[in-house]
Amino acid sequence: MLWRKVFGHEQMYLLRKIFMKLKIFFYFYLISNLLNAQSVSAATLKDSAANLGKVAGKAGVAQNVDIGVTVGRIIRGGLSAVGLIFFILIFYGGFTWMLARGDENKIKSSRNTVIAATIGLVIVLAAYALTALLGNILK
Repeated sequence: MLWRKVFGHEQMYLLRKIFMKLKIFFYFYLISNLLNAQSVSAATLKDSAANLGKVAGKAGVAQNVDIGVTVGRIIRGGLSAVGLIFFILIFYGGFTWMLARGDENKIKSSRNTVIAATIGLVIVLAAYALTALLGNILK
């Protein structure tokens, strides 16, 4: 692994130890928040719709949003996530390519990572373009 070459055994041991402490802290935090959850009565549930409407109005959030707008926002978020994954894969492929130091197997693996990420991005963008085109035709 790349990390074993960058860090020694002592540093890897310390990183694992720190990660384990962070994981334990996260679990304690999660459990403490779950135990402090307050119960909700039926009366407060009936008032929640009215209160939510008041808060949404003061925040400037539209209360009656079309389902198409919601789906569009979800698709936009998904495409943003795909773009982030693409960037990470391209960065990883380029980074491992630079650290290959002339090793043909590592160079080939890195090149395949970059090519696969690019092909995946093209497929996702083509699917989005086709969906947008069909959506405009069917309107």
